[in-house]
Amino acid sequence: MSAAKSDVERYAAIDHRFANTRVAVFAAFVVTLGISARYDWQFAWSSVIPLAVFVALLVRHEGIVRQLEMAKRRAKFYRNGLDRLSDTWAGKGNSGIHYLDPAHPFAIDIDIFGDGSLYELLCTCRTLPGEDTLARWLLSPADVETVAGRQAAVKELADRVELRERIALLGDDIRASVVPEGLIAWGESAVVPVTLGARVIAYGIAAVNCAATAWWFTGHSVWPLIGSVMITALFARPYGEWIKKTTQTVAKTSKALEILALLLETIEHEPFVSALLRDMNAQLNGLTGTPPSHRIKRLDKLVGFLEASLNAFSAPLAFILLWPFQFADRIQLWRIDNGAHFREWLQVAGDFEALCALASFAYENPGATFPAVVSGAPRFTARGLNHPLLPRVSRIANDVSLTTDHPLLIVSGSNMSGKSTLMRTVGVNTVLALAGAPVLAERLELTPLTIGASIRTQDSLQGGISRFYAEITRIRQVVDLAGGDPPLLFLLDEVLHGTNSHDRRIGAEAILRSLAAAGAIGIVTTHDLALAALGDDAALGAVNVHLEDQIVDGKMVFDYVVRPGVVKKSNAIELMRAVGLDV
Repeated sequence: MSAAKSDVERYAAIDHRFANTRVAVFAAFVVTLGISARYDWQFAWSSVIPLAVFVALLVRHEGIVRQLEMAKRRAKFYRNGLDRLSDTWAGKGNSGIHYLDPAHPFAIDIDIFGDGSLYELLCTCRTLPGEDTLARWLLSPADVETVAGRQAAVKELADRVELRERIALLGDDIRASVVPEGLIAWGESAVVPVTLGARVIAYGIAAVNCAATAWWFTGHSVWPLIGSVMITALFARPYGEWIKKTTQTVAKTSKALEILALLLETIEHEPFVSALLRDMNAQLNGLTGTPPSHRIKRLDKLVGFLEASLNAFSAPLAFILLWPFQFADRIQLWRIDNGAHFREWLQVAGDFEALCALASFAYENPGATFPAVVSGAPRFTARGLNHPLLPRVSRIANDVSLTTDHPLLIVSGSNMSGKSTLMRTVGVNTVLALAGAPVLAERLELTPLTIGASIRTQDSLQGGISRFYAEITRIRQVVDLAGGDPPLLFLLDEVLHGTNSHDRRIGAEAILRSLAAAGAIGIVTTHDLALAALGDDAALGAVNVHLEDQIVDGKMVFDYVVRPGVVKKSNAIELMRAVGLDV
């Protein structure tokens, strides 16, 4: 990081010197030109020297500016990594909040999106395909074979720091400007190419325009040029809308195409070992002829030329040569040959960026382990399980076991003792595991699972929904997931806490028995010790554990350690007194 910061400072100083020198040299050019105009134009040649120096400085300065921007991106890459290592990353990255669906069965409850979320911690993607892919992987559990393939790829990429740095430095900092849906739709939409006759006429008109212009410049009549210009206007007018429709999508993504090309070029040329990465490499190199990266670079150049032809300075020349027509025609021909491949290319780019994001997490958490994702009866057995969103100094490891023999963990405990955090720890590590990432645990074995959670339910004044109704609606959603494939992992916090103790006990017991009967496994937390009596039911297979607090020097202290059995005390009275209530 210190080297990257030094590079920024060095190139910034050089940039400043070049800027000042350019001003001085340009001033010298103006002065010499003014002297020549004032005294004798035969001395005008003297202004050529500062002008030549100015142009040379301009070219060299552009290189310095690019190096400065590269140094800034490198410094940002390492600074972001240090922020994650020092637990100061929350609120500084991409929260992915636009992916959050309130109706999703667990995204809100276990902090998948938002400030300080799992997505913000993981997302290092440069393009929207990468961001979309990462979000999709976190929301949808993969099967055993897919997880195994991703794990092997993540393990390989984790040690390829230089490769991940190169990807982070690709192109300008224009995050998420590659719009997959727009490019795919453009590439796959029907093409309306111009006829061969129109193409020949366009070349002929351009040639006539050039001849008429040369005729006029050599001192002859201007009327041939005027006539050819009128013919050009008549020819070009019907194609205006066609040119717009042909290019309006790609014209908005010129810099994005550059990043996509560079990203695909990296994948094409990199020697990979894992099967998934080798498949990506083969997928790109399997096309006959020019590699995808070169094809996209060619499209980017065509778009650049088209945009340049619309520039006010080049418009007269572009009009005479019919450049908008010519380049739109070439873009159409490019789309005929390559447009259908955009979906495939964007998928490869998105998958690769998502794998790199998971690899960065693996590299920055050397204590993390890759879980064993296996087939068979539903289970989640972990030793030394930690929550990745908690600061490293605050993490307390616990063991958790959920199997078909003991499918239900009933967690009792005092307020603020960590019951909800325990459930979120299980949930977020399950998401990581089934996305193909390592988990914060000494050991974890699990089967593919569908998560259903009711932890963060809220009422709605606008919707006329009470907190209790919101909770039972969410619980119904969770229950509906039971019996599906993959099996359900349910996480229910203070189940039915919005109603009286009698109804809560009866309702909660019925819900938990139906979930267990459907083959689901999960955790429920409770303040109602009557619900803990289910642990005495051998047929249900429930296990009671608890978290507790200690009073030390008149203050409550929490150790967040899971202990067997039912909690023996409550701290509600102490908490009320702690905030000044006279109880």
